[in-house]
Order: sequence, then C-alpha cells, then structure tokens
Amino acid sequence: MKSRPAASVVLVLCCAQASFAAQPSGKTYNFPIYKNNPPGKQLTGAYAPADSPPLAPEETQKKFKVPKGFEVRLFASEPEVVNPVAMTWDERGRLWVLELYEYPKGVPKGQKGRDRIKILEDTDADGKADKVTVFADGYSLATGLALGNGGVYLGVAPDLLFLEDTNGDDKADRTTVLKTGFGMEDRHELLNGFAWGPDGWLYMTHGVFTHSKVRDPNDPDGFGVQVDAALARYHPRTKKFEVFADGTSNPWGVDWNERGDAFVSACVIHHLFHMAPGGQYNRQGGTWANPYGYVGDLPSKGLPAIVDWRHYRAAHSGICIYQGDQWPAEWRGLVFLGNIHQSAINCDRLTPVGSTYRAEKESKLLGPDKGPWEVGAGNFLVCDDHWFRPVSVQTGPDGAMWIADWSDKYPCYQNAQADPEGVDREFGRIWRVVWVGDKPGRTVASRSDPEMDLKGLGEDDLVKLLSHDNSWQRRQAQRILQDFTDSYTGSWRAKGRSGASPQETLRELLSSSSKLATRLSALWTLRLAPGPWIVSLKIGSTPLKIASVDDRAEMRQWAARLTAETPENLVEIKLSTAAGRPAPIPIRDPEGLSRLATLTTDSDASVRAAVAVALRQLTSRSLTMDLPSPLTEKLDLDIHFRELLARPSVEGDFYYPHIVWMAMEPLVARDPQPFFPLVSAHENSVSAYCLRRVMRRICDLTDTGAREKHLNAAMEFLGTIAARTALADAALDGLIDAFKSKGAPPTIKLEPIFARLTANSALADKARRLATLLGDTSASRALIAKINDANASVEERLKGIQAARETKDAAAKAELLKLLKTPLTPALSPPRAEGGKVGDQSTLSPAGERAEVRGPSDQAQQLYVETVRALSAFDGDEIASSVVDAWKNFSLPTRRAAADVLVTRSKWCRTLLAGVDKRSVDPQDFSATARRALAKSSDNTVVDHANRVLGRYRATGEDKLKLIAEKRKVVLNGEPDIKAGYEVAKRTCFVCHKLYGEGADVGPDLTGVGRSTLDALLHNIVDPNEVIGNGFENTEVELKDGRTLNGRIVEDTPTRLKLLASGPTEHLIARSDIAVVNGKPGIRTSELSLMPEGLEQMSDADFRNMIWYLLNPPGDNRPMTPQLWKELTGEEMPMNKSARSSAIDRRGVVESGVESDLACLLL
Repeated sequence: MKSRPAASVVLVLCCAQASFAAQPSGKTYNFPIYKNNPPGKQLTGAYAPADSPPLAPEETQKKFKVPKGFEVRLFASEPEVVNPVAMTWDERGRLWVLELYEYPKGVPKGQKGRDRIKILEDTDADGKADKVTVFADGYSLATGLALGNGGVYLGVAPDLLFLEDTNGDDKADRTTVLKTGFGMEDRHELLNGFAWGPDGWLYMTHGVFTHSKVRDPNDPDGFGVQVDAALARYHPRTKKFEVFADGTSNPWGVDWNERGDAFVSACVIHHLFHMAPGGQYNRQGGTWANPYGYVGDLPSKGLPAIVDWRHYRAAHSGICIYQGDQWPAEWRGLVFLGNIHQSAINCDRLTPVGSTYRAEKESKLLGPDKGPWEVGAGNFLVCDDHWFRPVSVQTGPDGAMWIADWSDKYPCYQNAQADPEGVDREFGRIWRVVWVGDKPGRTVASRSDPEMDLKGLGEDDLVKLLSHDNSWQRRQAQRILQDFTDSYTGSWRAKGRSGASPQETLRELLSSSSKLATRLSALWTLRLAPGPWIVSLKIGSTPLKIASVDDRAEMRQWAARLTAETPENLVEIKLSTAAGRPAPIPIRDPEGLSRLATLTTDSDASVRAAVAVALRQLTSRSLTMDLPSPLTEKLDLDIHFRELLARPSVEGDFYYPHIVWMAMEPLVARDPQPFFPLVSAHENSVSAYCLRRVMRRICDLTDTGAREKHLNAAMEFLGTIAARTALADAALDGLIDAFKSKGAPPTIKLEPIFARLTANSALADKARRLATLLGDTSASRALIAKINDANASVEERLKGIQAARETKDAAAKAELLKLLKTPLTPALSPPRAEGGKVGDQSTLSPAGERAEVRGPSDQAQQLYVETVRALSAFDGDEIASSVVDAWKNFSLPTRRAAADVLVTRSKWCRTLLAGVDKRSVDPQDFSATARRALAKSSDNTVVDHANRVLGRYRATGEDKLKLIAEKRKVVLNGEPDIKAGYEVAKRTCFVCHKLYGEGADVGPDLTGVGRSTLDALLHNIVDPNEVIGNGFENTEVELKDGRTLNGRIVEDTPTRLKLLASGPTEHLIARSDIAVVNGKPGIRTSELSLMPEGLEQMSDADFRNMIWYLLNPPGDNRPMTPQLWKELTGEEMPMNKSARSSAIDRRGVVESGVESDLACLLL
C-alpha cells in the first residue's frame, strides 16, 4: 500500500451543477455556484466523516475553543469562498483566495477546469468580506498563489504561471509560463505553499510522492531541476529555480521567524522542520537529489526534524510564526500549525540550538496538556465542529491570525479516492483569530484603513513601514519596494521622494534602528536592488559591511548569506560552446570574500553556518546541486575553511557540520588533498564529520586517474593521523563505507600505514577490516579464526563473520560452513517424527514455531543469521546444502532469514525446495518475501516446484476481497492477546517499518497513517500492491554472479547502489557488479510493492492478536471505549466486549518491557 500523509487538501470534484441563482442571504453572485451530489462510500476510523451535519458559519463559530482573551471571527464563507487551498493579500489589504475544485483527478485533457482565483474585500470595515471578484478561472489543480512584480504567480502543475491585469479591471488578461515540468503523480502533493522569502525569492513546498523536473518552457526536453519532498525557490529576475532544502514528506506551507529562518509543516513523519539552506532532511521516501551529502548515515537518516514528538495524528497543513501586532507581545514568535484531523491549530515554541532549533509544545501560555480536544499545551485552538479543516494559517494586515478553512466532512485524501463523486463542493470559510482582551465582541477591523493602498505610498512612507510592528506591513513594503526597482539597473523610481534617497534612508535604518526586525528588513530591502551593492553613496560602507559588524548575530548571519546572493551571483551561467568552460562574471562585491573570512571566526554557530552557505553557493552556484562555477580559484581554503572546522557543533545541531561539508564538497571533488591539513588541524566533531565524507567522496570520484591519485594520498594521510583516534576513526569509517561496494584499491604500499593504525588499539579492528576490504586477507585471519572459537565472545565471532564475508576466499568460506555444522548452545531440538522428519502441522505453533520447545538463545541465532548472510557472497552449490542441513538448529526467524538468502540463486532455490519435499524444511519457514522471489523466479522449474509444495502465491482480485472479508471475521471473533500480538509483530512487522521511532526504515514511517481502521489495515496486508508509493517500489538488481537482490533504493551514486530490504538488510552493490541484460544494466523496478503478500497465512490467533496490537498499540494510550471500537471497526461494540476497559490491556505489555509503540506492516 502507498502510505501517504493525511493531505492538506481533501476533496475531489463531484459532478456538480452550477447556478447563478440568488442565495438565501438575498445576494446574487456573478460566478458559478456548485452543488453536491449525494455522498457515496464512507470510510471509518481516522477517515470517518464528521459526526454532524454541516453547520452554518455562525454555529461553527460557537464551537471554537481558544485561550481567554481571544475570539474567532468569520471573514467569509460559502458561497463567497469555497474549497480555499491558498490565500494571500494585495497592497490594499484585499484577500486573494485560490479555490481548488478539480482535486484530485483534474479535468480531462482539452476541457476547461473550474479552479479559480477570487478577490475578497471588506469595503465597510466591519470585519467581513462584502465584495467578491473573480480574477481568473478555468484552471485544473491549481495549488499555489502569490502576488508580486505587478502580477499573480499561480502554481498549476505542470506549470508555474504569471498572470497580469494590464488594464486595471481586476481580471487577468495576460498569462506567461515561467517554468514547466512540475509533476502530477500524487495530486495531494503538488507544488504549493507559495510565499515570498525575506531574500526576495518566491518559495514553495513540494511533496515526496510527486516527482518534478522543473525547466524553462522553451526547453521541454531539458533535464531540469529534480524536486520532490523539498522547499524550493524561484527568483523573479534571474528566472533561476533551485531546491533550497531537500527532504521531509508532504510539506504544505512555509514561514519565517523574525531572524529570517525558514520553517515548514509536514505530514506523516515529524511535523516541524527548520529548513536551513542546503540542508538534506529526513525523508518519508526516496533519495536526496545530490548523493554526495552522505546524510544517510545519520541516526535520523538525514538531518532531523526539530521535534521528536507529535501532536494529534499527523496531518498538518499551513504554518504561521506569529509576528503581528494585534495580539499581546508574549505570543510573538510562537509557531502555529493547522491540524486537519484534529480540527485544531497546534502551537509550538522554538528554542535555538547552535545553528538550528528545537521545538516543544507551547505550555507557558496555554497551560498543561488537557487532551486533543481542549485548549492546553500544544493546542491553541480546537473546534468541536469537525468540518473545520485548516489548510493555511497566516498573519494578516490587521495583525491578527487568519485561517483558510477547507470546511469538509471528510478529513483526508483517502475519502476522495473512496467517494470521488460525492464529496462536498459547497463549503469554505476564512476565519480571523483576534485579541479582544477583557472587551468581548469589540470591533477589530480586517485592515487598518478601508482605503488602504500601500502601493500608492511614496518610497519614503514605504521605507517607514519597515519599522512597523506587524510583519505583514514590513513584508508588503519590502515587496512593493522590490517592484519599484528596475531589474539589473539599480535605479529606483522617484515616487513620492523628498530629501534623501530611499537607499540613504534604508542605510540609516540599517545602522541606527533599535529594532532588530527593522534592521533586518532594511538589509533585505537593500539587497533587492542591485544598485546599492555598487555605490556607497554618502554612507562610506556597503550594507553588508554594516551588517557584518552588527552586535546581533542575526545581522551578521545575513551579511554572510547575502554575500553570495547578490543579483550578479544569481545569474545562470551559460557554458561557452568553444571552450566548454563558464564565462567569467565580474564580482561587484570585492570585499565579499574577505568579509566571509572575517565571519568564519564568529562565536555564533548560526553565523558560521551562514558563511558555509555562502561558500557552498560560491563554489557550486547552487545550495543543493553542483553547477559550473568561475569562483573556485578565488577562495583561500586556509582562510575560508580552517575556522569553520575549528569548533565542535553543540549537541543536537546536525546542520552545522553538514553545511560545512556541503561547502567543501564541490572543492573536494575537484582536488581533495588541500583539505587534509585543514580537517586535521583540529580534532572535534565537525572536523571528524567532514573527514569521513572527504574519504567517501574521494572513493566516489568517477575519473579513474584522479581517484587513484587522491586515494593514494588519502591513505598516506591516514597513516599520519593514526595516533589521533577520533579523526582516524572517522576516516576509516568513510573508507570502509566506500569499499563495502568494492572499487579499485590504492596502488601504494599499505603495510606501513596499517602497522601504524593497528598499533592504536582503538583503531585496530577497523584497520583490519579496511585492509580486508582492500584485499589483504592476512589482516582478517585473526578475526576469522574467532568464528568457531567457543571461548570468543559473540561480538568477536560476529566480527569474524563480517571479515569472512569481506575476505571472500576459500578459507573464510570453510570457517563459515564449519560454524553451520556445529550446533550452538543451547541448540534447538524440535520434536521429530518417525524417520527423523519434522513432525506434521500439529507439532507447530500457529506462528510456525515448534511447539513446547525452548528456542535457542538470541546470540546463537544471531551467529547463524549472520553466517548465512555472509555465505550469500560466496559461490558454490554446497552452501545451500549446508544451510538446509543446519535447518534443525535454526529458530523460525533464522529459518526465514536463511530462506531469504537461498532464494537469491536458482540452484539454491532447488535445494531449499527439496528440503520441503524431505520435510526437513517446513512451508511455514518461508517469509512472504521469499515466497514472492520464488514466484518471480526466471527458472520455471523453481516456480513449478514452489507452487507444488507451497501453494499458489498470488490471489486474484476477487479472491482478495473474499479473503479480506474472512479475515475481518477472524479479527472480530475472539479475544486478542496483546502480549502475543506484540511477539508476532516483532518478528513480522518491525523488520520493515518504524512507528514512533522504533522499528526499521525499509518501508514508510507510518506513525500517523496506515493503521487507523480495520478495513484499511486488512486491505494493506492482504493486497499491499493496491497502491504503491513512489520511492517505495521494489527494485530488483541482477548481478553478474547470478544473484538477484531486492529492496528499495536509498543511495544512488555513479559508483554504487544501496538497497534496503527487510531485516533490515543493506545490499551495497558496485555498479561494476551489475549484470547487463539486453544491453542495459540489470536494474528493474517491480510493479509490486516492497511489502510482500502472504502475511495473512499465519494462524487465526496470531493474525487477530497482531491486528489488534497494530490498531491500538499501548503507546496510543486509548482505552477501548464503544466509540473507539466503532471508529476502528465501523461497527457497534458487542456487549461482551464492553465489560473490559480496554480490548487491548496495557498492563501485560508494560510489564513485559515493550511499552513503546511498535512498527506496523503496511506499505
């Protein structure tokens, strides 16, 4: 199953009728009003419709719960606004709303869509919209909206459009395609969340399961910029598009705090990310566009979110970091996020941690946690009308917080799939949350002046607005001043100017304002006009120089970042066809490099990180991908990098070492050797982090000659730091990681180097392992000798097994086979039937374990499992025979792991299936993964044999529906045993999935979705191929040695692939080992899910126990009430269940030590 977040847009277009009739209010509208069809199929559980009919807006207003002193006011409702998916304001304070009717299917090609842009205006200052204008319509799947540069930016996949009103009648009459190539695979993860950043770029968020290659419209076949699960940005002058930060899941919305740092809300995985420039963050699926960040080895598999806890469920949409002036000051800087499933606005508080942040539930102002349906810690607003679906949260022109409410009985895109013809098309609301203090009901106008027109102000007045206490005013003024500039000329229009030029006034604010927000706004505004970067005017210093010596780190941070973002540095580089090299571009900030050098010594980590960001841009012209750059030779590595490497990062700050590495990486790829003395000048966490990646990057060089040269130098350097344990350990890790997938070894003499390394006892084991990987089998002999040494520790024996796998010679193979022939203590002694055969099914427990037999120790089984996996790297028919002969000593998990190995080769399959014929191998010993591999074998003999002894693998669609119905009865009949359910889940589910941080990362992290109802769970288990998420497809790789390996791709570089399979098991595959099939590399993307079928074949008791555990694990902390039973099953709770406080008793699980939530088995 494709596990997706509960989307921030949740409806599909019904076959609605349109009318222009008068409404009950007596108003007549000059735009179509669509009516609903009757609802169709209804889902249950988390996807159940709201439990009440639609309320009038005035009634919904009574259902809001907010902290004392706040009120929720209605600004607009249906039919003035319906299905609002995005909103923004113009300089007159008018609200622009994007209505999304065509989600999720869109209209058939050639037909006109019904998505439209409306302008809502409050003309009489009563706080409610009373004038509606349709600016543009006829779109299909329009999801992004922003105003600027005299027009409207509209995201309508596959295009980014620019709409203009050339005659001032509030009607779009000119359309320009700015970019194309935006993907449409997943209709609830399209480009969205348009917002202007403080740096003058247009930012947008983009979901993980939609894949875009963004390019110019006049280059339809160009490769473009790869985007999925990212925060991206577009520059209105240079037309440059790039990924600002890579990762997350389905982010929907971006906002900036006062210091200009970006944050996004996300779904399914953790809900809040600080998206720092150039960051590569944890992803729900897929891989990062740039493979050389090497963030996959972090504990969080990418830079982490700034939270490791959750609000109610996991469907967040919209984010607002409140910086208005209508609320009391203590609310400023708090993060507000829409929560669709909770019908709430959550609230978090940010705390800086080095160069990044940590967030916790806000409780100082909201008080303690009172549950998901009450105001308290983390819950700022809760609505008891569950039609309330907040999708956008922003600070408005009045300084209050505005909310776009999709307003729908359905909470999720799942409903749209289930009922595409019967979803609501009639509702939508815009709410304002205002502060009234001790004066309930007092008037709070929606804009300060009904005649507001900021664009009509002169430049002097606009500059004054940069000191406004409401961030909306500051941002609008900044955008308008940007519109006043003429691209690339640096001249500002003389509009309303008196006395000093706006540049001079801005510089005065920059130098002398007591407000940080004002100084930052002045800097950002100056940055938008090229001219001030060239001419000093009457102030004898450039704006960046002023900012670089400010006493606030926030100013110095932006002085560094903007050094690399002057308009000249943003121009796309065109390669010369004659020389093949980029043409030089003059640098108009000659002090920039020296400024960066000075700021590398800053005591604040955020400033040094910003220097690294600038260096990354100057060396690659991209935050995330490498582009040709003419500036490389201008950098003094010693000056610009030594200090960045000199200080360790604080605990919890993974971004700082990452961005330092990203700044180094383009230069390391060109010539790594100058970095050896830099990374070894200091021994700390940052230098170690970067050194590991320097070594790995050298091994990933694609030029054979350069790789050999630099690898030899790297090994010599490694020998010089053998006594410096932390650095040498990191270097060894990088080299070991690289050589797991082969690659040509160094060509210099290595014995003296390894002698120095092994002399350091803390490095000896890793040094021997690297030596083994490089072909020195003598280095591994001592380790391999431990494999069958009964006096050696399990850890020593496991290291020996690993060394044998990497040595791959006859002696190593012999040691591994010897271990299989030696029963380990305590051994498994299953009941034997007559003749030494495995007994019939009556001797098996429902899970396949031999009944009434104490299983072998976990340590013994670990040795068996790793031995069998190590043997998978060797050739020889005797391997399969030896494994099958040792079968009687294996526990069920070990037998299944062994079967997974043997099915990778055709001859081994035959031996394994012969074991079934002889009854030494039981059909229960085959995992679903192994069953699939047998069914898909290219050897027809194997397929026929497997069908004969194991049964047919795949059921038809009709059979699956029958099976789902049967299994539903199994689950609902009988009492579940939660303790037993945990044991089943542990050996079946946890090998692939993660829930609340526990489990494996093979499949999606399903903490927030996938286990909400019995029907959903059964469909996902019985028919996992029904919907498959992009990035979670099963990739099959055929190797030259005859093996076929499966898994999802988690690393893809020019030199190797990394697959992650159940277990979890990593397969590192050198591209040189991949077989050529029909003239192409033997890499296939299966049409089947990574999750196998057949899991329903376990016993009824085990299946029931597992399902109930997954539906309501102890960590959910939900007593089994009649309401919850109905939510999970869609049925009324039987009387015989009601006597229990919980159908899943927490006590037994807690006592057994498995209190934490566990992974489920859905894909």
